Amino acid sequence: MKKFYDTCSIMEDNSDLSDVIISSITIQELENIKTGNKDKETKSKARAAVRAIKSQNPKVIIYNPLWEEEISNRSLEITNDNKIIISAVKSGCDYFYTEDYLCGLIARDIFNLNIASAKERSEIYKGYKLIEGSSNDITNFYNNINFDDWVINEYLIIHNTEDDTWSEQRFDGSKFVNLRLPNSKYIKGKNSEQRCALDALNNENIDIVAVLGGYGSGKTYLCMQMAKYNIDEKGRASKIVGIRNPESESKEVGFLQGSFEDKTSLFFAPLEDSLHGGKYELDDMKRYGKLSVEIPYYLKGRTFTDSILVCDEAEDFSESEIKLIGTRLGENSKVYWCGDYKQSVMNKSTSNPLAKMCSKLKGNPKFACVCLGEDVRSSVPKIYSEIFDD
Repeated sequence: MKKFYDTCSIMEDNSDLSDVIISSITIQELENIKTGNKDKETKSKARAAVRAIKSQNPKVIIYNPLWEEEISNRSLEITNDNKIIISAVKSGCDYFYTEDYLCGLIARDIFNLNIASAKERSEIYKGYKLIEGSSNDITNFYNNINFDDWVINEYLIIHNTEDDTWSEQRFDGSKFVNLRLPNSKYIKGKNSEQRCALDALNNENIDIVAVLGGYGSGKTYLCMQMAKYNIDEKGRASKIVGIRNPESESKEVGFLQGSFEDKTSLFFAPLEDSLHGGKYELDDMKRYGKLSVEIPYYLKGRTFTDSILVCDEAEDFSESEIKLIGTRLGENSKVYWCGDYKQSVMNKSTSNPLAKMCSKLKGNPKFACVCLGEDVRSSVPKIYSEIFDD
């Protein structure tokens, strides 16, 4: 079987290129990525792909400018993606591998190629698809959309590269609908992913929301602020239940004296940080019965009604703990999961229980997931996350 890899695919999987064909355009793109302005992880993947090409010597098809007429005849622009696709057509490949949704759509629906992905199917569900391109590319996407490729509550993020504008919609099971965001005076998303997360957290019909993301992406802040918004502004529940697992990246602190509050208060500091009033607001909410904090160990036999459970650092919950928490929900209750499996103390792979939960709940009408990508905290955390990135 002949497999044709585009640039993204060979960056994702270059372990065995014995039956892989690539375009000369891909080699040019990899060289540009290595020296360009991409993030450290992307540059590293490009370097690894170039090393694999040099050592394994896959078949390379040299792009012929005469093929541009065939691209133009299909009312497409002469872009690198389309040059790679026409190269795949000319190669006579059995499958065209791509990780770019729009590129795959053009390859399948306009050039009649069989498409596939080099990524593991167990990869974490991000909850959205990103479509980037010119106005013409975006029009082609809408004209050729296949709704069978989408699941309910999956988000569509559109980036028009001509004017650098962004827009977002949610798939409701039959069509794309506009986002319903909270009042911007209360909270406002800083990017497309945050706006999608706010839509999910503001949806009365979605009871399970996973807001994932790396350092400084705002996942805990969004969940806590929207839990408060749903209680104080919308009256959709009466209490927040903050749940964390007392795990740490550092050494054991040893025996701690005092009550449950004394032993666990520091573990809930991130929830305090997500409130505008910090510890004072947290204590005030506890005093008036609007917030309690729990750890999984004490949840057996409990039922939470009229509550919003905010499960922070959810990447450190085991499968049994996730099941335990999920089965505690009573009438008129929701659960918000916020975490990043890459920061997990116990399992940093895509087999992390939080990642598995998102993949298994994909397509359930009561569930939505959004993976935040951009660090919105400040520039310094990004520096440290990159220099010690695995």
